[in-house]
Amino acid sequence: MSEKKIGERIRLVRKNTGCNQKEFGSLLNIPQSTLSAYETNRMQPTVASLIIIAEKFNVSLDWLCGVECGNGKKAEQEIDNSSSELPDDLKKALDDATKFLQELAAMREGENKSCKKLRKTPKKEFEKGRDGK
Repeated sequence: MSEKKIGERIRLVRKNTGCNQKEFGSLLNIPQSTLSAYETNRMQPTVASLIIIAEKFNVSLDWLCGVECGNGKKAEQEIDNSSSELPDDLKKALDDATKFLQELAAMREGENKSCKKLRKTPKKEFEKGRDGK
């Protein structure tokens, strides 16, 4: 386990959600200062905090902690469907699911940008645009 990896991974998860430290900290019920300390490796999260992050944001504890598998491969490496011993129909289903998830992630990123833009739009400007006046 790499302590530096944990901070990097927590930051990556937070950035993928589109949250700032204060927002992300509130999702985890921890202060922004604690999250900052995690991300900068000044403090290590508790196992309970790591489990909460893993469950809420659908990441594995292995990945979050930067654990390597016994065969020397990193836990986060993707399986190469083309070289595995899977039946062709299952390979195709996995490829289709992967493409779908990538498209969904791109859509989510676009929605996050739209939401951020709306949050920055002053109320008067928003109402003016809505009423057409």
